[in-house]
Amino acid sequence: MTISDGTRVSNGLTFTYNSPNPTSFIYSVVPQTYNPTLKGTLEITGLGFGTDLSKIRVDLANSSGKVYQMRILKLNDTYIKAGIPGGLAGKYKV
Repeated sequence: MTISDGTRVSNGLTFTYNSPNPTSFIYSVVPQTYNPTLKGTLEITGLGFGTDLSKIRVDLANSSGKVYQMRILKLNDTYIKAGIPGGLAGKYKV
């Protein structure tokens, strides 16, 4: 690659293009229902999650807007395993 500012020319510079991750897809979330008095795990399978734990977050949110962050136990680009915290009964979105 050559770069010029109009008066100087630089040759031999290395150029690297890192393509962005593909769009993430979730194929399944298991379990679909769970007893809130127990603690357990939630498994999410899909594509394009990445492997950087600092960039991944899994939350449970109830209808009143209360959000509970889940602890990620295992992560790869196609699988997330997160701990389900015990709590109050209700419908939550992941």
